[in-house]
Amino acid sequence: MAHIRRMRKLYSQRRRFLAGLIERYLGADFMPRVNHEAGLHLVVNLPAGCDDVAIAALALRRGVKVRPLSQYYMHQQERRGLLLGYLRG
Repeated sequence: MAHIRRMRKLYSQRRRFLAGLIERYLGADFMPRVNHEAGLHLVVNLPAGCDDVAIAALALRRGVKVRPLSQYYMHQQERRGLLLGYLRG
């Protein structure tokens, strides 16, 4: 049980840190619309017209692996975003 408590605390700290960076540098509009207090990922919302696939590719070329949200939909969606993980430190 000590391991689970330790990991919960660590992931909570990482989640708060990442959420703080998103709000500080991008603004609250980019934050998830759902409760992000659980899990190991955050979804960053992107403005209409943004190409999340291109942004993810650019991030990867700079050493940051994110997933384009549009690739998780079965049908074409207007909503664009990035799936950010914080499991690894």
